Amino acid sequence: MGEQTKRLEFDDLHLYFAAFEVRFDDSYLIWDRSGAVWSDILRRFPELKLKHAEPNRVAFGTSRDDDEMQIAVQVGLVNVSVVLPDKKLERLTRAATHVTEVAANRLEVDKYLRVGLRTQFTMDFEKPEDAVAAILSTGLVKLPDGPHFGLNATPASVEYSIRTEDGKNGFSLWLKTDTVKIDLEPPFGFGSYTNGVHETRYRAILDVDRFIMSPVLSSQLRVEDWVAQTLHIIKRDGERLLGG
Repeated sequence: MGEQTKRLEFDDLHLYFAAFEVRFDDSYLIWDRSGAVWSDILRRFPELKLKHAEPNRVAFGTSRDDDEMQIAVQVGLVNVSVVLPDKKLERLTRAATHVTEVAANRLEVDKYLRVGLRTQFTMDFEKPEDAVAAILSTGLVKLPDGPHFGLNATPASVEYSIRTEDGKNGFSLWLKTDTVKIDLEPPFGFGSYTNGVHETRYRAILDVDRFIMSPVLSSQLRVEDWVAQTLHIIKRDGERLLGG
């Protein structure tokens, strides 16, 4: 199963993805006020470009050298996602604060039914068996001895998951392996310049979704404070889970 012997710890992982999301009762005002919503958002984030547009959902996004951000507003949901975010989620927080304020005003959203922050911490490996060994090294997943269901081979993937709720708050956690295949062919006419991109990546992922599941008045939600507190909880308990 490879030469991976060191126990996987939280400090071995890096923050790869984060998403803030609020859900609310369907607001069909988006059909009439979508232009006003996005005009307000683009005044604050002019670098955003249209990625998707249909009556129930509009998404804008941007790519930079240090991160990639997408903002989506739809009938009953607002989502801000960032790939390769800064460690304190400052850019995500600024966007989430502004977008929720715009949605509350333009779409007349007075309460949120769910507020969530999802984060993914990852570590890359050259071989799939090394990613599997990393998850197994935590001791959270244990393989039975001997052949498994007639097969004596290294597992192709491993996953450990938990979901907990107390009526007001909850979290879902996945510690798992993942294989990402990237196959980008060059556009017609450019085959003589590039062969495109063809890569396969193997990862160990700690994926945590921490959320409020009881209604929250939009006027009472302080996005900046809630994101900072929730990120602290995720990192603290991630270290408790894995060590580091």
